[in-house]
Amino acid sequence: MTVRTTSQYLTLISLSVAFALFLKWSLVSVYRIPSKSMSPTLVPGDFVLVNKAAYGFKFTPVSEPIGASSPALGDIVLLKLNETSGTYYIKRVLGRPKDVVEIKNGLLLINGQALRTEKHPDQFDATALFEVFTEFSEGHQWSTLRSQDYSKKNYGPLTIPEGQYFVLGDNRDSTEDSRQWGTIKASLIKGRVSLIALSVNWQDSEGQGQMKWDRLLSVPK
Repeated sequence: MTVRTTSQYLTLISLSVAFALFLKWSLVSVYRIPSKSMSPTLVPGDFVLVNKAAYGFKFTPVSEPIGASSPALGDIVLLKLNETSGTYYIKRVLGRPKDVVEIKNGLLLINGQALRTEKHPDQFDATALFEVFTEFSEGHQWSTLRSQDYSKKNYGPLTIPEGQYFVLGDNRDSTEDSRQWGTIKASLIKGRVSLIALSVNWQDSEGQGQMKWDRLLSVPK
């Protein structure tokens, strides 16, 4: 029988902790969605898997990325507002370096072209406070939530600086995003949301704490 010494156990624990931190820094992390700012795509109680190597692999938080790539239009990303902040946000990339973005009469325009936008076919209640729309761009589509008077809210035009991105929440009237923050530096985008690992009902009193099985291991668009 092999007897491990205290120093061997400490070494094993240290290596395990280092490996776990390496995974968290460089590869994947799980984050809980606390608010409705990305509804209907991501909802409170979702736990999402973030691929931190999506835009380049980093051995440590401060090392230069290897095989760096750029966020695509429509990517759901994890970001910080500055390097010293401990707060992370999840938003959707809707403008890239040198793009000109504008919101006009409720439509998102990129370089003067309005994104194709369709009202969700299952929503027929004219008295509803919020409406669901689908936006289409570059072969991708995603859903957004808007208030009835969203068409009255305009923004821009804004030319995005080199090396920066414009991000929006999918819940367009209940989110803080680049309309308030300004554009986001590429270095502050820390990964791409790739999976809803699990989802728990945290809000409704009926069924609170229950698993949302229909969202388990689903890929957010």
